[in-house]
Amino acid sequence: MSDEPNLSGAEEYISAEIDLAHELDPEQEKNLRAALEKRGGVRRDSLSLSGQRITVYYDPAQMTQDELVALIQQAGAQMSDVQTQRAPAGS
Repeated sequence: MSDEPNLSGAEEYISAEIDLAHELDPEQEKNLRAALEKRGGVRRDSLSLSGQRITVYYDPAQMTQDELVALIQQAGAQMSDVQTQRAPAGS
């Protein structure tokens, strides 16, 4: 049984690196974490917030890039750039 219960079982994840126009405030960060947890499809413990950059691995079988971007915007973030690529194996 998988330890990732909210994922589809897909072998590969997509790594999204999102540059923000402004750093998230604590309330926006809390809202983003809650939205991603509720939505599912994000690899557990893959969300990294560092200054004006968000990095997250998501399951493309459960969430599209547009859905991820929408969740981030709903949390109050203003993005300046979004880049995606396949996540390294075992990440």
